[in-house]
Amino acid sequence: MKKLAIVAYQEYTGHQYAETLEKLFGTSVEVAFYSIYSDLLKNLEADIVVASTYTVCELLKQYVPDFDNITIANITLQKKSVARLRAIPEGTQALLVNVSLQDAIDTISLIHRCGIKHIDFVPAYPPISPDLSCGLAVTPGEIDLVPPGVKKVIDLGERVLSMKTIIEIAIRLNTIDVLHRPIFRQYFDSIISTDTSVLGMLDQINFLEQQLKFVTQVFDSGIMSLNEQGDIIYVNDSAARLIGQPPQHMIRKHLHQALPPLWDSKTPMAVKDKVITLNSNVLIVSVYPVEYTSVQQGYIVLLKKFTDLEQEQYKIRRQIMARGHAAKYTFDDIAGDSLVIRQTKQLAAKMARSNSSVLIYGQTGTGKELFAQSIHNASPRRNFPFIAINCSAIPESLLESELFGYAEGAFTGARKGGKSGYFEQAHGGTLFLDEISEMNIHLQTRLLRVLQEKEITRIGGDSVINVDVRIIAASNIKLKTLVNQSAFRKDLYYRLNVLSIQIPTLDERRDDIPILVEKMKEGLHAAFSLTQDAVELLQNVHFEGNIRELQNLVERLNYSDRQVIDADELKRYLDQDVFGTDSASLQDIEIIERFIKENSHQADRIFPVLSVLQTTCRSSRKLGRKTVLQELEKSGVYFSEQEIRTIFQTLAFYRLIRITRGRGGTCITDLGMKAYYYIMEKGAAQTESPQ
Repeated sequence: MKKLAIVAYQEYTGHQYAETLEKLFGTSVEVAFYSIYSDLLKNLEADIVVASTYTVCELLKQYVPDFDNITIANITLQKKSVARLRAIPEGTQALLVNVSLQDAIDTISLIHRCGIKHIDFVPAYPPISPDLSCGLAVTPGEIDLVPPGVKKVIDLGERVLSMKTIIEIAIRLNTIDVLHRPIFRQYFDSIISTDTSVLGMLDQINFLEQQLKFVTQVFDSGIMSLNEQGDIIYVNDSAARLIGQPPQHMIRKHLHQALPPLWDSKTPMAVKDKVITLNSNVLIVSVYPVEYTSVQQGYIVLLKKFTDLEQEQYKIRRQIMARGHAAKYTFDDIAGDSLVIRQTKQLAAKMARSNSSVLIYGQTGTGKELFAQSIHNASPRRNFPFIAINCSAIPESLLESELFGYAEGAFTGARKGGKSGYFEQAHGGTLFLDEISEMNIHLQTRLLRVLQEKEITRIGGDSVINVDVRIIAASNIKLKTLVNQSAFRKDLYYRLNVLSIQIPTLDERRDDIPILVEKMKEGLHAAFSLTQDAVELLQNVHFEGNIRELQNLVERLNYSDRQVIDADELKRYLDQDVFGTDSASLQDIEIIERFIKENSHQADRIFPVLSVLQTTCRSSRKLGRKTVLQELEKSGVYFSEQEIRTIFQTLAFYRLIRITRGRGGTCITDLGMKAYYYIMEKGAAQTESPQ
C-alpha cells in the first residue's frame, strides 16, 4: 500500500488535511500526520510528503533525502463560503482577520483567485486594537480574533486542499484511476478551482472517461484495466459476467484472484489468446501491456467466451456466403424424370446426410457442380459456406495460395496482413474441387494432410489452423486410371473415394430431353415451340457437351425467327450429327467392327435383339428380358430366356446396352445406336428387323 505523510505547523490543519485524504483515497493509501516539531520526522518514511506551507517544505529537506517526494499543499475555499462574499455590495470595506500579517495577505490573495475582487479588504492580525472599527469582518475560522465592535462577521471556515493538489497526489502515487470515483467529483464540486486549466483538464478527462466507458460497455468482449502491479482498476459489464463477480468486488484486487488459471505466478506478463476454464466456461484471454507515460504503465485484459468466437466466425461465414460463396441449387433444380436420373438423385440425397468425402464422376456438361451444390444444401452443413474451385482453371503457382492462403510477407506482392485461403473460408461448410485430376502431386500431398489432420498452415506461416471442411471432388476421368499411371496419389484417391457417384450422360437419359428443353426455355423466357418430329430428332442427337451443349442449342433457337420449329428447321441450328454412320468416331467404329467380327457366327440372333432394344432410344420404357422375348415372338423369332440372357451379356460387354439391376430394365446406349445404324447401312445384318 502507498504511504502519504502530511506535515504542518498547526495540528488541527494537519489532521484536517489527513481526514480529507483518507476519505477520498480510502484504503488504497495509508495517510499519517506529523507536526513539524515532532521527533518522529527523523524516521519519516513515505512515498509522498505533503507540506502545508513553503516554510514547512524548507524545514523538511533535512528529513526527506529525495526532495522530489515533497509537494507543497495548494489550498482553496469552499463554494458555499465564497457564495456569501458574492452577495456583499461592491466597494464595501472589510477586515480580513487572521493569525499573522502573512496569513492575512495569503487569504486575501486566495479570495481574489477565487474571483472575489469587489471588496476592499484590510489585513487585521494580533495584536488587534479594540478601537479598530469596521462594519464587516471576514476570517478563515479565526472568529476569536475579530474585534468586538464589528457588526457582521463572515466565517469562511477552514481552507481546504485544492483540486490541483489532489490530482498531483493521485499521479505521484500512481492511483489516478481512483479519480473517477463519485466521491472525488463531489469534493471537486464543493470547492473553488483556482486553476481553470486543471478544471478544464478534469472536465476533458471526465468526458473522455465517459466515452471510454460507453465503448467498453457496448464492446462485445470483456475488458479490464490493470495498473503496473497487476491490480484491477476497471472492469466492464461483459468481463464481470464472464468472471462471475460484480465489478465493485474486483476493483483493487490482483488479476490473479479474478483469473487464477491465467498466470503461473502473480507477476504480470503479456498473454496472447490463452485458453482457460473458469466457472465451466472456456475463455480466450489476452493481456496487452500499455505504456501511459515514460514512468507509468499498465495492462489491458480482453476476455472472450469460446462459444462467442464460434458465433462470430459463423457470422463471418454468413457474410462470405452473401458475397457468393453459397450453394444456389438443390435437387429440385435437377430436371428430369428418367429412371437413371431419379436413381442418381436418390443416391446423392443419401450421401448428403454423411460427412464423408464424395467423388463425382461425369462427362463435361453433365451437371457435376449442380449435384455438388445439391448435396451441400441437403446436408447438415447447408448453413455454412459452399466454395467451388476449378483446379484446372487456376495456374498451379496460384492454386496453392488460393486453397491454403498465405502469411504476410510470404512472397513478393503478398497482401499486407496475409490472406485466408478457401479452406479457412469454407470452415464448417463444403469445398468443391472440380477437375481434381488436374491437381499436381505437390498439392495432392498438402490436400491429403488436410483430410487426415483437419488442419492447415498458410504459405509462409508457422501457425496451425484447425479447419472442418467437407470435400466434394469431381472429375471426368476415372482417378483409378490415373493412380495406375502414377499420376494421382493412391492414398489421396482412397481418402476421396469414400462415396462416389456417376452422373449419367445426356445420351443415357434422352427421354429427359423434352423436360430439359422446357426448363431451359423458362429460364430464357423463350416463346418458341418444337414439333414432335423436332423433339424426336433432338432425342437422336449425340450431345458431346451433354446438358451444357443442349443449353447452347436452346439459346440459339431462342434467337430464331420461328415460333414453331420443326425437324428441318432444327437441323439448321445443329452442329451435331444425328445417330448414324457419320456420328461414329473412328474409335467407336473399331469397337463396332470388332463386335461384328467376333460375333459374326451369331449375327442373325444378335441383330434382332439389338433391333428391338433400339426402340428404347425414343421411349422412356426400359425393356426386360421377357418383354424382348414377347416382341421377338410377334415377328416369328423365338429365343429361350437363357439365350436372351447370354445375348444381353454380350451386348453389355461391348457397351452396346446398359443393364440396370433389379427391375430397372435394359436400354440401348449411344454406342449401341451407332452399332445398329452401322450394321444396317453396311448390310452386315443377316436378318431383317422384326419391325
